[in-house]
Amino acid sequence: MSLRAFHIVLIASTIGLLAFLLCWSGARYAQQGVAQYLPLSFASALGLLIAVPYLKWFVEKGSSASR
Repeated sequence: MSLRAFHIVLIASTIGLLAFLLCWSGARYAQQGVAQYLPLSFASALGLLIAVPYLKWFVEKGSSASR
């Protein structure tokens, strides 16, 4: 596995964990109304907003370099 492929797997797994954290903390906040879950939801949503375009950029950067 190349270093580039390893980074793609790492970024994709981070996106999966952020999505899980967003769903989990959002559900906990909706069920229990405990305020500590709300910042966790916002932080994971912000992480997703950053990580998804970064993965897209990273994949496209590599494909344009090999042309």
